[in-house]
Amino acid sequence: MTILGIDCRYRHTAVEVSSNAGTPPTDTSMTCHSQIWTNAALLCPVRNSLKNDQPVAWRRVTDVPDFVY
Repeated sequence: MTILGIDCRYRHTAVEVSSNAGTPPTDTSMTCHSQIWTNAALLCPVRNSLKNDQPVAWRRVTDVPDFVY
């Protein structure tokens, strides 16, 4: 699947080999977001992560059963 013309597998490299798509490192996310949604408040934690060289503290918001695609 592509969003805004960018293949999601670029960010989520494990999606085809794992049940978890994985969370990309900050620098990978900012490769796109330095040009797309540059001032979005939602991405403030990602920008701060890059600025402070600290990983984003992701919080799980859903837990989908293994049989759901």
